[in-house]
Amino acid sequence: MRSTGYFVIELKTGKFQPEYAGKLNFYVALVDDKFKRAAHGATVGILICGSKNEHSVRYALGRSDSPMAVSTYTYDSLPVEEQKAVPGESELSAAFDQVDVPDKTSPD
Repeated sequence: MRSTGYFVIELKTGKFQPEYAGKLNFYVALVDDKFKRAAHGATVGILICGSKNEHSVRYALGRSDSPMAVSTYTYDSLPVEEQKAVPGESELSAAFDQVDVPDKTSPD
């Protein structure tokens, strides 16, 4: 059974690029530093791209110490109702602006 923890999900519209793995690893490290507590499980990074090359993904993630995965998606293949449920860029930006980063020195 997995203890509580964080998932970092990054969505890219195009083909997977190896540098995306480095950026995702950066985000995972940031979450670990700012949010993760001793009781949390490992932070998991998930990168969702429009397409991927399995060899590129394998080499890009091969030396990562963090659990990360790369998957693909096609927005057009989503049912219409689910497409409507996906927030727009401005909604996502507004949501992130409201995130309050906890002080790591405060008690859990």
